[in-house]
Amino acid sequence: MVPVFVYDTIRVTNRFAGPIARLRETLRDISSGSELRELKLRQGDYWSELAQEFNQAMRRLTKSTAETSK
Repeated sequence: MVPVFVYDTIRVTNRFAGPIARLRETLRDISSGSELRELKLRQGDYWSELAQEFNQAMRRLTKSTAETSK
C-alpha cells in the first residue's frame, strides 16, 4: 500500500508543481530577452487556466509592442 501512496503523491505533486516551474522558467526567459513563447502544460496538469491567461497576456503584450515599434 505504501508504494501506491508514494506513487500517487509524486504524481499529484508533479501535476501541481510542474506548471509553476514551467511558468517560472518562461518568465525567466522573457526577462533575459529570449523570444516569447507560449506556456504549454501537459494534459492533466493543474493551473491550465493560469497558462491560458498567461498566454493571452503575452499575445497582447507582443501585439502592443509590435504596434509601438512601428
